[in-house]
Amino acid sequence: MMKKIFLAVLVLIAALNTPCLAAEFPWFNVQGFEGWVEYTTNTSAERRINVLPKLYGPAGTGEFGGGNVDVSKLISIKTNGDIVIKYLILSSPSKLPVNFKAQVARSIIQTGFNPQGFNQQALNDYQIVIPKVTNIVAKLIVDGVVVREESLGNSFTSSEYTGEFRFKQDDDNYSNIYNGDFVIKLDFQFPYETFSSLSLKLNQSALTNIKVDVFRQVIRKAKSSGSRMWFIDTRKETIKTIEKERISTSATSNFTSNIDIVLRDPDETLLKQLDALLGYQKISKDELMTRHAQLQIAAAAASNPKLGELSANYIQALKNNDEPGQIDILASLAALEKGDILSFFASGVSFSEKSNSTSYTYNAVIQTDISTTSSEFYTTSIIKTINYNYHTQITEFPFLKMAIQNAENGKLIEVFGSPIPSPQQINAVLLNSVQTNNLVNLKLALLKGGDPNTRELLDYNTLLNIAVAANRTKIAQELLNSGANPNLKNRHGENAVILSGNNSNTELRTLIDSYKNKVGTTRLKIKLDLNFAISNISINLNGNVSGHIPVYNSSESSWNTDDIKEFPSSYNMNALVTIWTRIKPEQNNQTLHNNFLMAGFNAVFSPAGYTYSKQVPIYDRIKIINNGSNSYDYQLIFNPNNLSVTEATGKNVDVFSPVQNNGSMDGLMFKF
Repeated sequence: MMKKIFLAVLVLIAALNTPCLAAEFPWFNVQGFEGWVEYTTNTSAERRINVLPKLYGPAGTGEFGGGNVDVSKLISIKTNGDIVIKYLILSSPSKLPVNFKAQVARSIIQTGFNPQGFNQQALNDYQIVIPKVTNIVAKLIVDGVVVREESLGNSFTSSEYTGEFRFKQDDDNYSNIYNGDFVIKLDFQFPYETFSSLSLKLNQSALTNIKVDVFRQVIRKAKSSGSRMWFIDTRKETIKTIEKERISTSATSNFTSNIDIVLRDPDETLLKQLDALLGYQKISKDELMTRHAQLQIAAAAASNPKLGELSANYIQALKNNDEPGQIDILASLAALEKGDILSFFASGVSFSEKSNSTSYTYNAVIQTDISTTSSEFYTTSIIKTINYNYHTQITEFPFLKMAIQNAENGKLIEVFGSPIPSPQQINAVLLNSVQTNNLVNLKLALLKGGDPNTRELLDYNTLLNIAVAANRTKIAQELLNSGANPNLKNRHGENAVILSGNNSNTELRTLIDSYKNKVGTTRLKIKLDLNFAISNISINLNGNVSGHIPVYNSSESSWNTDDIKEFPSSYNMNALVTIWTRIKPEQNNQTLHNNFLMAGFNAVFSPAGYTYSKQVPIYDRIKIINNGSNSYDYQLIFNPNNLSVTEATGKNVDVFSPVQNNGSMDGLMFKF
């Protein structure tokens, strides 16, 4: 996924006093390649397609368009587990997609740039160039923080540049990189020229019609939406009206226009030139009052009481700050003749400075004389050269996952002898890693679901006991982080707490003591067919068996155990759930009785009827959080056809895997 942000940081404006041929610099995006076209109808001018450097990372195959670049080289996993993330900055015209110019033409047409005669072949004679970029910096970001950064200096001329970020297994950000939770970002500056040009064939009649049309549109919107009169709305509507006339002449006006360039985001300089062209002139409130008093006298002399009345009412509404009243008066004005509207405008109109402001500006719209280079022709042009800060980033890395999987498969075969090791193979590697002080293999075995409380068979020592006895602090730390319990004893009644107390290693002893009192709680919640009940649940957590009598919670429609208190860790759980139901004699028959027996139920007779009971296993890998409390929800499904009972998500099969997600494993389970 590519994201871009543009920020103008420097603006240089040059006004041209002579008419220009049509020219504009529309922006394009073609398969992630971005840039702009220096479009002009002047075939003798130098015409270019500017393509910005493109950032690539290990994001997937086929992303290089027509370029012959091997994306697999942008990610590598070293034999020691280090992850090397590479990025490529491509700025070579030879690596652009096939039919690039035609695709650029389609891209800018889709954005609305489509002057007369422009088509997909219009850019065939244009030169493709890579503009000079400066202050280029590549960054790797984790959780909004830049953790790696490479500056490529104040200029960049390489057609292909490959940089890299390396992460060792003991790096704090390793797990984020492993899981693709990072962003590669490229920042640089480039000079971008925009051309805003207005070329209109206008006469005084056309200007008059523009003013009247715009006023009627603005007041109609203000009246229907209950909003204020806002001067910038008038400006915007003026631009829209002019652009509309580029396509067709409105039915309400008789002026024609010939606009070579549509205004795109006109700046203040161009807007002020339009203000001058259309006669918008800022006046004081006192002057506005004076002008309207004169208008009322002129209206009376011309036997135009309606105009005079509107002017008098408008002044009163201004004095009372009655903005809705002002809108109503101007709405009535819009229905009058064009000459009356212009006379009213010449006296002045009040505008809000902002849409939510209580301050006002006052403008009169006066008659203007057009001074042009030819009869009935007006031209203004502005070229802006802007240094843009350009940001592009990659946020998804599917190829990274494939590369890590391939590397991990090789590592699994090397360490365990199989890409899909069994629990016995994993725990055997755990034991060997502790005995041989192999921290890398220990982390890998723990990641693959190894039991941190695995024991050796001779004296029944836990892995932590072995690490403490061998004075291996880093091994002990990793085991504790992954849930090793320092309170588990061997055949001789010794645990890690006792063994570390006899050790001269103060750091190790302090480490063990900091974990010995940790505890967390969890509970099971089991939903079941209402015809059944649960009498007890036997829960085996890594060999530690406890019995629980659940209580039915009617609000949750589930059978809930009491709190299960254990040392914080991940556990392979085997829960045997005893369910039962009673069938009254009048409801039972021999066929139903035999079906229960065939389904594995035990039957006990009493005068109240037969009680059928059965133990249903639930296997899962659960986590108990330090000083926390969580729960695991299950549902037992009863099939009335064959009377079978199974766990809804298949957890009645003895496969230990972290199938439930009850929060982050960070700080508990190492992520290779």
